[in-house]
Amino acid sequence: MNIKRFSLLAGIAAITLTSFPMAVNAQELPPFLSNLNITDQQKEQFENIRNNTDAKIEDILTPEQQRRFQT
Repeated sequence: MNIKRFSLLAGIAAITLTSFPMAVNAQELPPFLSNLNITDQQKEQFENIRNNTDAKIEDILTPEQQRRFQT
């Protein structure tokens, strides 16, 4: 009886974990860049440009706007 319950709970847990997307810490590339098959060096350059641009945008925003921009 306990084995059946354990199996059922394990199955439910597996389905639950695979049903919801997991949070990803790394920023994903926009689709237009993914389709270009860019190199690792190009990805790094893109991320540097993105980070610099985000910082410049945040410089002109109010604190409330910055909070919204970051979400």
